[in-house]
Amino acid sequence: MSLDLAPPQPVHYPALSSWRFDAEVAQVFDDMALRSIPLYAETQRETARIVAAAVRPGDAVVDLGAATGTTLAALAPRVGPAVRLLGYEVAPAMAAAARIKLGTRGDVVEADARGEVFPSPAGAVLALWTLQFLPPEHRAAAVAVQERDPDSVLAAFRGFLAWRHSQPALLHGSIRFIESAEPVLL
Repeated sequence: MSLDLAPPQPVHYPALSSWRFDAEVAQVFDDMALRSIPLYAETQRETARIVAAAVRPGDAVVDLGAATGTTLAALAPRVGPAVRLLGYEVAPAMAAAARIKLGTRGDVVEADARGEVFPSPAGAVLALWTLQFLPPEHRAAAVAVQERDPDSVLAAFRGFLAWRHSQPALLHGSIRFIESAEPVLL
């Protein structure tokens, strides 16, 4: 018996631009994900459990790259109707499958979410298994990249949140509108 000890050949995956999530893929996507992604069902269950514990009535949960809506559908019975479920999916066939799966319980926007204004308050923003499908030019916006940059948008946002949390009036205060002849902020 001969044992081949040659190093393995590199695996070449298709370029990101060649990924197609058409109607044929949408039809088998859930089954393929369940069979090919280790701990897929467990991750869906745990994500739903963790997010449900974190969100409050009036919050929104935003799923970037919602695919067929599996994550939002798993979350729906745990959070109740007072939490808005919103998915963004760039592939029309996947977005259509997500709309069917969610029914009236959630909204699916067919868009890539760049430049979108997310609902406020967003109690959670999810992107399960989405990042590997992003075009390379978008990866600079990834948290892992921005965390190393003290001048990044993430650093500025975290600084703003820290300041906001240090202001008692912003944490526990209220707002009152006063009629004025001029548009002013007091």
